[in-house]
Amino acid sequence: QKYDRVVELMRESHIFVLTSVTSHDNDKEGTPTVLLEAQASGLPVVSTYHAGIPEIVKDKESGLLVPERDIDALVSALHELLSNSERWEKMGKQGREFVKDTHSIPAMVDRLETIYNAIGDGTYILLSLQGLSKIHRQMAWLRAI
Repeated sequence: QKYDRVVELMRESHIFVLTSVTSHDNDKEGTPTVLLEAQASGLPVVSTYHAGIPEIVKDKESGLLVPERDIDALVSALHELLSNSERWEKMGKQGREFVKDTHSIPAMVDRLETIYNAIGDGTYILLSLQGLSKIHRQMAWLRAI
């Protein structure tokens, strides 16, 4: 989907669901950026305890996490949120605040500055400035909402 369409779909949605699983050959995805985007959009998230997801979705705060491949737990989590729409706004706000505090451009720049100051080598600072435009593009969705 095009970026504008994804933003539009998120604005029209109430809940974001992503069920990541470990493959049968034990392959895992990393941390899905789409979960950060959904939370930045103010959506509560339903996802799985998979790879880095618990690091970015706080269970029972910004969303609900269920075990991989557990259909009953997924249905229960969806039922819980759909039956308690008053929780959507609070969870959405908590997710948005988390993303703002940890993954926004200012937060990323602060984190990079801390790392580069610890390293203390000007070469690394030059490399970070070249990479900053990539971070800026990846995080542009924060400004769009």
